[in-house]
Amino acid sequence: MLWINRIGIDERADSLVAVLRHVEEMGFDADVFRVNQIERDLNRVRTLNFSEEHTVNQVMARLEYNLTRAYLGYTSGQRFGYVNPEYVLNRLDPAEGDSTRKRFRRLYGVPMRHADNAFFTGAIRRIQKDSLSDFLRESRPSDSLYYTLLKRFNTPEASAEERKALLCNMERCRWNLLERPKDYKRYVLVNIPNFYLYAVDENKTISMRVGCGTNKTKTPLLTSKINLIQLNPKWVMPGSIVKKDVLHHVGDADYFNRHNYYIYNTKTGERVSVDEVTHEMLLAKEYKVAQEGGRGNALGRIIFRFPNDFSVYLHHTSTPGFFSRDERGVSHGCVRVEEPFELAKFLLKDKDEEFLSRLYYSMTTDLESPNLKRSKLLNSVNVSPEVPLFISYYTVYPDSTGTLRFYRDVYGYDSVIYDRLEWRLKKR
Repeated sequence: MLWINRIGIDERADSLVAVLRHVEEMGFDADVFRVNQIERDLNRVRTLNFSEEHTVNQVMARLEYNLTRAYLGYTSGQRFGYVNPEYVLNRLDPAEGDSTRKRFRRLYGVPMRHADNAFFTGAIRRIQKDSLSDFLRESRPSDSLYYTLLKRFNTPEASAEERKALLCNMERCRWNLLERPKDYKRYVLVNIPNFYLYAVDENKTISMRVGCGTNKTKTPLLTSKINLIQLNPKWVMPGSIVKKDVLHHVGDADYFNRHNYYIYNTKTGERVSVDEVTHEMLLAKEYKVAQEGGRGNALGRIIFRFPNDFSVYLHHTSTPGFFSRDERGVSHGCVRVEEPFELAKFLLKDKDEEFLSRLYYSMTTDLESPNLKRSKLLNSVNVSPEVPLFISYYTVYPDSTGTLRFYRDVYGYDSVIYDRLEWRLKKR
């Protein structure tokens, strides 16, 4: 027995019930945690109000079970979340060409903790050691955004649609991530629903518009550290783009020349004449299509690299017109940055003006110009110290003044999370 001893049931049960009475303020149905049943049974025990229908053994057994169930469900959910994003978000989009829905595109790659045997063993030990109240407090979400959202959720002005969005973002704040922006004084955060990048250095923030993946080619959610800047990068085209956009141009030399595309053998590094290229070669793994660096390159003039399993990065773009639109889902998964030079200055804040002048020259000069000053060109720059990067998905997020703003659920993730939460929620 965890809650019942030879004396009966002590104040530990009251401590738990006092916390559970507030679950409706979080949007949850108290009956999911069996709060009312627990309170009725506690009253039966304390008034010795037993009957044939509710015998002492039945009531005690029911209390032991319901208290433990509610306690573990509440503390694990508050500390780790009630929805596992690694499971639900990585089973949304079938892998390319898989009509059987057995393989899926990985969309969520943020390292996180989950409730495991050690957590549950420790939780039970805290009941036995009578440190329950401390454990209940420790299990509350640590993200300050959670409490901002919770406060808004409980205002009468919040509409039904806003409450739905608030619930989903409160759930995101409960996820026990290994790293969060609050862990750092200096970081870069991309929030996909409002298509903005925030470069934060303690109390100073630079913000800029970004373009992210389309709904079919979603930008993955991830955590990493920006460690390298490359100037005038060559673009090696993914096979999916080759199939979709390039394959039907085989034999059209003007098309390849116009876009500065070339084909090379991955084993030897040798370039292959466009006239010799066949459909079969472009579909084979040993041949790649690449684009020369410089003006017109799909990656623009500068790219910001960071380790990740998705082959995505932040980069400039040669087609900036879309930045004027509110809906900026335009890429195959990478993040296109509106003001790359400002981002580079943020990442390289210790570099002097002469170095930054070379960086700007490398980004803007015509590489084909006869007046090109090659001695001023930079090829790459290490970012040291590395700068944490968070590619996140918040449909409710504070603006620069701290005012909560609501954004469209561009990838439909809120709907997925809400569907998983719905059976726990209080019906309004």
